[in-house]
Amino acid sequence: APILPQFLAMQANVAKGCAPAGTGCPTGVTGQSIPLVTSGILTATFVNSSATRTDLSQNAAGNFAGRIEQTTNAAHLRPNPQFSTAAMLSNGADSVYHGLQTTLTARNYHGLDFVAGYTYSHALDDLSSNWVAFLPMDSGRPLLDHASSDEDIRHRFTFSITYTLPEMKTKSQLLEGWQVNTIITLQSGQPWNINDQSFDFSGTGELADRWNFYGNPSDFKSQGPNGLPYFPGTSNSACAQKAAALDGTNAIQPFTTALGIAGCYANVNSILIPNGLGTFGTLGRNVFRDTGFRNVDLSVSKNFKFGERLRAQFRIETFNIFNHPDFANPNGATSGYGQGAFADPSQPGSFGCGCATPDNAAFNPVLGSGSNRAIQLGLKFIF
Repeated sequence: APILPQFLAMQANVAKGCAPAGTGCPTGVTGQSIPLVTSGILTATFVNSSATRTDLSQNAAGNFAGRIEQTTNAAHLRPNPQFSTAAMLSNGADSVYHGLQTTLTARNYHGLDFVAGYTYSHALDDLSSNWVAFLPMDSGRPLLDHASSDEDIRHRFTFSITYTLPEMKTKSQLLEGWQVNTIITLQSGQPWNINDQSFDFSGTGELADRWNFYGNPSDFKSQGPNGLPYFPGTSNSACAQKAAALDGTNAIQPFTTALGIAGCYANVNSILIPNGLGTFGTLGRNVFRDTGFRNVDLSVSKNFKFGERLRAQFRIETFNIFNHPDFANPNGATSGYGQGAFADPSQPGSFGCGCATPDNAAFNPVLGSGSNRAIQLGLKFIF
């Protein structure tokens, strides 16, 4: 028989005051029999051991299954039990990009040059990173992870302007050779995916669970420097009521049990609760979005001429001139995985937090990629 239903039955036995194998119950209480014991695959001593009780208290079904394999192969948990781990690498994933790109260009119109660009697009894939390779939530059905890619930017607008000021010839050259440049970048939020790295409520042992979400995904937009509101245990009534409704008449109460262990998140009118014991979460991949990216850079340059052959250019360049705060995606940098990731719901306080600027979250920060305002001066000689 499958391991997980029996693991849940053993937890139910313990909750009734019985031994995990369903024996030694209080008067008037009947425990559930465990087929692993009644079929002779395991002994009652193994099932009732302190190690098993620890697995039951920690919802460590994967560890329990591993201990069974170390004890006997009679359970036939895997087709090739002689191998500790079987890894499969393939190029079976799929990606697709749809985009509408528009550009408007003006050249030398009374000293004005500009390029305006707008892109409306949608990128989809099964997995976006081949070097931070999270497993799919359900390895038996990996195509269920097909969704918006990590790099999906639905709207992006850029406006680059160069304006050469009218000149008036003077000996000092102070009224000539001036130029102003600016680049404006606006883009909508990128997706971020949640990945429970601690609890393993599904019992797969792969630590790739997503939870159950109910409400509007925009309520769970990343919170800039703050994590999403967290409620421990069953302290949030909306979360507790939803978990109880999902449990129904199930005596094991897989959702309420998981909620009591991991707590939940609630914001505006939406909630995120743990997937019940032995189940996968209902939340799809990359459903939530970050706060987007907005940036304005400005530079002013002054050109000097010294005879026919020598020229000099002095520049003042300001990045993020309005000092507008931009926050990284909870998965890391603005266009991929960075040094810090805050998309693990088992970490209250930081979950959903863009706890860095995009440049700091990236492995290779550059000026103009989302830091606070920065000013640099430059002097160039041309001869």
